[in-house]
Order: sequence, then structure tokens, then C-alpha cells
Amino acid sequence: MKTKSSYCSNRKMYNCWLKYVVIYMSILSTVGLIIVYFYFQSIDPKILNEPTVVWDHMETSTYQGKRYVHLDLKGAPPKVSYYRYLFSIFAEVGIRGILIEYEDMFPFKGNSFNNLSALNAYSVGDIKVINNLAQENNLEIIPLVPVFGELEFALKLDEFKHLREIPELPQVVCPSNVESMELITEMVMQVIEAHPNLRAIHIGGGEILYLGRCKKCKEKINSLKISKEDLYLQHIKMLCNFIRHKYPKMSILIWDDQLRYLLDEESQNRFHDFNIIPVVKQFDSDVFDKLGSPLWNEYAKYFTKIWIASAFKGATGVDDYIVNVAHYMQNHRSWMSVIDNYKYSVNFSAIIITGLQRYNHFSTLCELLPVALPSLVMNLKILESKDINHLEASKQVGKIFKCQQAYALMGPSLGTPRCSFPGSEILENVYRLHQLIDDFKQIAQSLEVKGWMSSFNSHYGFSSPEHVMRVATQLNHFEKEINEIENDMSRALLDVYDAFTKNEWIFTYILPLKRQISELQRTKAKCLSKNIWPRKPFNNRILEN
Repeated sequence: MKTKSSYCSNRKMYNCWLKYVVIYMSILSTVGLIIVYFYFQSIDPKILNEPTVVWDHMETSTYQGKRYVHLDLKGAPPKVSYYRYLFSIFAEVGIRGILIEYEDMFPFKGNSFNNLSALNAYSVGDIKVINNLAQENNLEIIPLVPVFGELEFALKLDEFKHLREIPELPQVVCPSNVESMELITEMVMQVIEAHPNLRAIHIGGGEILYLGRCKKCKEKINSLKISKEDLYLQHIKMLCNFIRHKYPKMSILIWDDQLRYLLDEESQNRFHDFNIIPVVKQFDSDVFDKLGSPLWNEYAKYFTKIWIASAFKGATGVDDYIVNVAHYMQNHRSWMSVIDNYKYSVNFSAIIITGLQRYNHFSTLCELLPVALPSLVMNLKILESKDINHLEASKQVGKIFKCQQAYALMGPSLGTPRCSFPGSEILENVYRLHQLIDDFKQIAQSLEVKGWMSSFNSHYGFSSPEHVMRVATQLNHFEKEINEIENDMSRALLDVYDAFTKNEWIFTYILPLKRQISELQRTKAKCLSKNIWPRKPFNNRILEN
């Protein structure tokens, strides 16, 4: 029990301690006020009178321009019935319109165009349905009609091969051949006429690999004393004049790749009255450094509006079938940094979020649209708020697509997302295939396969049954799994695509693995076919065989 004297002593110590604390806090407060006072005294008064500076930075965390999505139909064109869901989800997530790249899926007509459309091209009635569905969802359609490069679907044909810039290569049209302009203007007119409410058209015009190489082009360059770039510009201006004469209110978009080569001391003359909207595309993870500041400074002089193009799929590998979501999210974050940095000098009026389905007419299919829809919406989330993290973005997108494991939308290493939307079975089976490929690679590189199931072991049936049997069960499982994936994926693909697309995708991505599994199964059977083995060596018999 404490005595009265000890209690008083403790009370004095407490009061003394409290006194010092109060004095210490008072000193800190005084010092803090002095620092704040001198800080504001040192600031330029103009800054203090501009309260919008902080808010302006906050505003640029959301992209203020229009948002468009690119539908590339030169590979895996969806059934027309799928557009009902597709356009409704676009409208729900804030898409303003669609850049449709029909290529040979458009129903071209006329004797000279008999072979221009694909055998499974949309009908005129299909185009009307697409137009109506877009209108119902308040989506603007902008067709993309290539007018220089990317014309393989036409130049591959016998009737148009004479229009090639290089006879052996069907990529680029010769701009000096008068028939080239006849082909292009007819395509443009037919596409425009099929879309009654059209306000803009994209004429492609991206990087031209082969420019000024044919005899006619060389003669024209020499006679007019112009550069290859000027030859390009003449072709584009001639087409633009045709479009404006026939459709005066039509806006014209063009990829800016080739325009970049025209930025020099002659730019003022070249771009005078060049009433066109450049679309600056860059799909890299570091847009800022890739494009650089001189480009924006020059474009700001000549163009009142600039559109930009990012990507949500089709930009990380020609045969990618899984979307690298992290790459595309970084692409959009980098674009947001560009916008933030040049917002006072450049009018970034719209963004096209692109999604190639093939790198060109001849290349293989890359990521399918249903596989990439979550990526599209996650990147839209970045345009809404560039600081959103991957987890929060996947959670929000997971609600839209009814995913049980939304975090897996970032990639198959996190499992399967198990979503529920039209086309989600395609996404699920792509993840299954990816996992099976990884598992098979591990077995194919295992000690057992490399050491006891080589081509030598298989050829002579000379192996250790113990080691071969260690992988036998897994190989049986792989064979069963690949057959199930093939059946399930075939059904899922036919819900969204036609049989041609289904067959191509199965042929490209499932059959190679199926053949590898079957080959290893045959090797296993040969290695287990004997229980009595001859003496070594086999050198003479190798030569004999």
C-alpha cells in the first residue's frame, strides 16, 4: 500500500513531466507557424491567385475526349447476332463509337469486284443490322478502308495484281497507276453508301513499306522532282479531294505513321489546306519516349484536332492467344502521361482503342475478341482514372462480366476468372489450353522424357520401363484433356463465330499440341513394348535403319 508521501512525490513528478511536454509542443507549434509564414512569403503571388492549378491536374486523371473501339474483321468476324451483346456492353462502359475494319468481310458488288469479298462476307442485310444495332446503342460507326498499304485482300487477286507497287508483293498499291485510284474510290463509295448516318471515315494510310519502287513511280518522282513522301501525300490528297467533293461533310481520319516523315522545313506548304485528322498510334508500354516531344510540337502547328490510338489486344505477339493485360494497361497509363504533358498545346479530341485480329491479311489469328473484352474495359478504367491499380480495375471489370475470380483477369498465372457473359466459354477454354501447354512443356523437358524417351529410345524400343512409366499417367491425362478442350472450344467458338473461324483457330492452336501429345504417347508405347533387350552397341543397326 502506497503512503501519502510517496503519492505526493509521484504527483509532483507527473506535473513536472506534463509541464515540459506542454512547453515542447508550444515550441514546435511556433516553429511550424514561422516556417509556414516564410514559405508563403516566398511564393509568387500569381500562383496563390490560381486555385485552378491543383484541380486541373486532378481533371487530367480522367481522359476527357471521346472513346472509340476498333473492331478488326479481317480475322474472326463475329456472327451478326453477337453484335447485340457487343454493342450493348460498349455503350454500358462509355464507348462513343466503333472503328470497323471490314477488309474482305464487306459485301462489295460489281463485276470487277466479284472476288473481292470473302466467301463468308457479311451480306448487305447484315450491314443494315449492324448499323441499326449501333444506332440503338448510340454508337457512331467509322469504317476503315485502306487506300495505300494493307490492301492484300485485293492485290492478292489476279484481276488486281497489276496494281501492285512491287509485282511479287501484294501489300502496297501503286499510286501512279490511274486504275489504283479507281479501285480505291469505288471501295470507299460502296462502304460509305452502306452506312447512311456516316460522319467520318478512316482511310488507313499507315506506314507504307514499299514506296516509290515501281517504274511508274520512279518516273513520276524524277519528272516532278519530288520525294517519295510527297508522292504519298499526293495520293492521299487526291483521294481526300474526291471524298470531300462527293461527301462535303465527311471527316477523314488517317494513321499518322507516314506523316511523321513529312515533318521538315516544307511542312507548312505540305499541310496547307490539308483538312484531315491524324490518328497517332503507339502500342508500346512507353508512349512518351517512343514518340518524343518534337512530334507534338509540330503537329500542334498544323492540326486543330488530333486523335490517338492505343491497344487492348493484338500488339504483343503475332500468335498471342492470351492477352497481356499488364502491357496494355501500361500503354494506356503512358498515353495518359502524354495527354497530361501536352494538354495545353494539343487537342487530343478522341482515342481509338485498337484490337488487331491479324497483323495482316495473311497472318495467323491472335487474341480473340471475347478473350480480350475484359482487357478493353480495364483499359477504359484507366482512362477514367489513370491511378487505378490492377486489383481494383479487375474487381470492377469482374462485376461487369460476372467473374467469380476477377483477379485472374490479369492473366492465367492467377487461375481462371470463371466469368459469365456471351463468349466467356472461349475465355475459359483459352485459359485451360494455356495451362495444359505449360504442363506439357514441363513433362517434355523432364528428366524422364529427355533421358529415356529420346528418338533413339523410341526407334529401338530400348529404355527403362521404370522411368517411362513415371510420366505415363500424366500423358494419358494430357491426351484426355486436349480432346475435351477441343470439343468444348469448338462449341464455344460456334456460339460467336462461323465454322471457318472455328476450324482455323482449332487448327492453329489446338492441333499442334494434340500432335505433340500423340507423338509422345507413341514414343511411350514403343519404349514399353519390350521386356527383353539386346546387347549393345546398336551402331551397325542404326546405319542399317
